[in-house]
Amino acid sequence: MLVTYFNMVFPDDLCIGDFLLYHKEGVFNEVIDIKTASDVDHIEVYIGDGASLASRNGIGVNLYPYRADGLIHVRRPVQPFVFAQAEAWFATVKGAPYGWGDILEQANIANTLPGMDCSHFAACLAEAAGCPQFDENYPKDKITPRDFLICRESFSLK
Repeated sequence: MLVTYFNMVFPDDLCIGDFLLYHKEGVFNEVIDIKTASDVDHIEVYIGDGASLASRNGIGVNLYPYRADGLIHVRRPVQPFVFAQAEAWFATVKGAPYGWGDILEQANIANTLPGMDCSHFAACLAEAAGCPQFDENYPKDKITPRDFLICRESFSLK
């Protein structure tokens, strides 16, 4: 059972590979909410020990401390999340810039910018970990954080 307290999820209640779906305030996040008809505008992947892997807005791909602020959904993959495989793939993209071009791609504007947005990163990480959330032929740069909320390959904890 997932324990919540004042809209917080304690890291001890999470498993490696859980998808952490967030809603944050701000103009950029509101645009994502409107475009996707959802309140989910950011995703991170929990890796244990109070840490997550993500591509954070304006910062890029890295290891980050777990944060409960703005967390509104937790989804757990149906298939096992093989951390060693995820870690090996992560080493190849760590430090990549945030993917502003992915946002353009979602609006059907050609992407020539480097980097990965949060959902593109999470989809690739899940695939590398052996628990793909989307069809392998679906373009990862068109996946939005909301898509993880409605995906059949994971289930909600919160």
